[in-house]
Amino acid sequence: FFFSCETAVVLGTSDKDPATGAGAAPTNGTPLSTPSPTPTTSTADVLASTPPARVGQPLSGHTGAVAAAVFSPDGHTLATASDDQTVRLWDVGDPATPTPLAEPLTGHTNGVTNVAFSSDGHILATTSLDGTVRLWDTTNPAAPVPLGKSLTGHTDAVFGVAFSPDGRTLATAANDQTVRLWNLADPEHAVPLSGPLANELGFAAYDGLAFSPDGHTLATADRLWNVTDPASPTPLDQPRDAPTGSGLVFSPDGRLLATYDTFPYIVRLWNVTDPAKPTPLGQPLFIVSEFWFSVAFTPDGSTLATADGEDGSIRFWNIADPANPTLLGQPLDTRSTEDTGAMGVVTFSPDGTLLATVGDDANTIQLWKLR
Repeated sequence: FFFSCETAVVLGTSDKDPATGAGAAPTNGTPLSTPSPTPTTSTADVLASTPPARVGQPLSGHTGAVAAAVFSPDGHTLATASDDQTVRLWDVGDPATPTPLAEPLTGHTNGVTNVAFSSDGHILATTSLDGTVRLWDTTNPAAPVPLGKSLTGHTDAVFGVAFSPDGRTLATAANDQTVRLWNLADPEHAVPLSGPLANELGFAAYDGLAFSPDGHTLATADRLWNVTDPASPTPLDQPRDAPTGSGLVFSPDGRLLATYDTFPYIVRLWNVTDPAKPTPLGQPLFIVSEFWFSVAFTPDGSTLATADGEDGSIRFWNIADPANPTLLGQPLDTRSTEDTGAMGVVTFSPDGTLLATVGDDANTIQLWKLR
C-alpha cells in the first residue's frame, strides 16, 4: 500500500508482495521547539543548499511495519500506526531525545493503517484493516483515553481518514469503495452523516482522501465534493481529466492539489482555485515505483516532497512555479545502507523544521532536521 503521512492519507496499492512487510499508510499529517528561520526563508531556499540531517536515535518500539505517522498540531507529539495492531505516541518536543508517551494504544484487531489528529490536537482517529475506526481523547497525550465505541459501517479495511478543519466532521475511506462522513459534535457518540459516498471508478476508494483548508471541499479517489453542508455532500462538476488519484493532498493555501496515480505511476499537480474546474499544471513530475509511495507539502507551501518506498529516497521539489517544479538538491536516501528496508512514509512538523520518515527496518521512525 502507499500512504501520505503529511495528512496520513493512504496513497495506493501494489500488486507486488514486498519483502519488507505489510505496507500501509498514507493524504493528513504533520512544529517543534527548534529555532525558527526568518519568515523570508522558505523551506525551498533551505533545501536548495542544505540537505536534511538525521537527528536523534530512531524511534523504536513497534514490532510490525510502521504504516503512518503524523505530528500533532502543536508539534510536540508524533503518532505512529503499525501493522502490529498498535498506535504509539512520542514526545518529540526535543527531537534529539524523543521519548514514548504512555502505553501503546490497543483495541484494533488487525493492523492499524492510518492516524490523524483533529485541528486542536484533542482527538486522534485511527483506522484499521479490521474495518473499524477508533477515536481517542489526546488532550493529555501522556494519558490518552478511548472515546466511545469503534465506528463501524465500512465492510472492508479502512485506510483513509481526515478531520475537517473545524473538527466537526470526520471522513473515512475504505476498501469497500466508499467514503463515509461522521458527525463529531459529540465525539463519544459519533454518528454517520448522510449515506456513504460511492466510488464511481473501477478501483477501491480507500487511498485518496483530503479536506481543503477551508473545509468546503473533500477530495476523494474519484472526484471532488462540496461538503459545505457535510450532511448533504454534492459532487462538483469536473472535466473528463479531473484529478482521480490514489493519493491526494491539498497545499496549505488550498490552491493546489497533488495527486498520486497508480495507473500510470505519476505525481501531478492541479490548480483547484475553482474546485469545480480543476486544471492540471505542467507535466507529471515523474514515474514512481510501484509500492509505498507518498507525497507531502511543506507547511509553507514552497516545496513538495515525494517519498519512494522502493529505494528509500525522498525528492524535494520547488513549486514556486507549480507548472514547472524543479528538483532541490540530490534525493535524500533515508537508509543507512543499501541492504536495509525502505518505506515511503514522509511527514513534516507543522512549523516545517522537522521531517519524519520510516527507519531502516520499517518498524522504526527517523527524525530529520530541515532548518
